[in-house]
Amino acid sequence: MSGPTRARAVLLSSVGILAACGNAFSSVEVSLRHCGVDAVTVNGRLWEAVTPQSVDSSPDLPLDGTNTPEDWVGRGTVVIAGDQMTYTDRGGEVIQFVPDDGMAPPPCAQLVRPGRG
Repeated sequence: MSGPTRARAVLLSSVGILAACGNAFSSVEVSLRHCGVDAVTVNGRLWEAVTPQSVDSSPDLPLDGTNTPEDWVGRGTVVIAGDQMTYTDRGGEVIQFVPDDGMAPPPCAQLVRPGRG
C-alpha cells in the first residue's frame, strides 16, 4: 500500500480504535449543498462544518454539491473529541465539524477561500 491508499487505511484504522473507546458513531449521513456541507445532528447535538472545506484530492476545489468528490458516499463515521467532530466518509473524504453557532450559513458569494480574498 502506498500514498492515498495507505493514508486512508491508517485513518480508517484510527477511527476503529477510537470507536472502541466510545468516542465514535458509525453510519452517520452527511449531505452536501450547493456551497458547502449541511449541518448534522449527532448524539443530540447539532454540528456545522468548519468552512471552508476542500476536496482532499484537490485542495483548490471547495467541498460542496457542485464539486462532489468521485468517491463520495454521504455516509460514514464520526469521532467526537470535546467540541471537535471529525467525519470520515466511506469514500475517504474527511470533514471537520464544530458545534453549530445557531447562525444561518452565509450566502455562497460571501464564502471566502484561503488566498482568494
